[in-house]
Amino acid sequence: MGAATDSQDGSNSSRAPRWAPAVLAIVALVGLSVWVTSRAAEREPESERDPLELSDPTELRQVVQAISAVIQQTDGAREDEALTALAALRPQSPGAADLRESCLSTYRAPREADRLLREGARLLPPDGGAAPPEATARLEEISQRARTLIIEARESLDRCNALYQSGAHRLHLEPARRPSSR
Repeated sequence: MGAATDSQDGSNSSRAPRWAPAVLAIVALVGLSVWVTSRAAEREPESERDPLELSDPTELRQVVQAISAVIQQTDGAREDEALTALAALRPQSPGAADLRESCLSTYRAPREADRLLREGARLLPPDGGAAPPEATARLEEISQRARTLIIEARESLDRCNALYQSGAHRLHLEPARRPSSR
């Protein structure tokens, strides 16, 4: 009896335990995760990079000053002039161009939406009745475009503000504030 027991014990000791593949898989996963984490730490995350680091200082100053001019306007016609001046700038450096685009969208889109809605109001009958059938398609188009413009302005607002504040800080300029209307 002793011999049978010894041969069974001997054969069990030459086989790998059943949990060995699981341990090897865990060790491999841990190693892979350490490697991936170390590679990710080597690269600077996009969200932490300063988007204005690739800006020509002269272009950045022009864009920041043009945006300041838009912010400081209280009169609609003068704001339009300031927006036209901002739109006329064509910065080549990526950071200044990004700042210009996001702020142009932020400030121009609501004005365009307002213009469209005034146009739509003119298509409606003055007595408050239903819109004529020939105007219905145009009213729907106006409504959809105005909605899209407002969404674009909302989406670009935070980026515009962050880039503008960063640009003004980088250039040691005081960020403009809208005059209080009293």
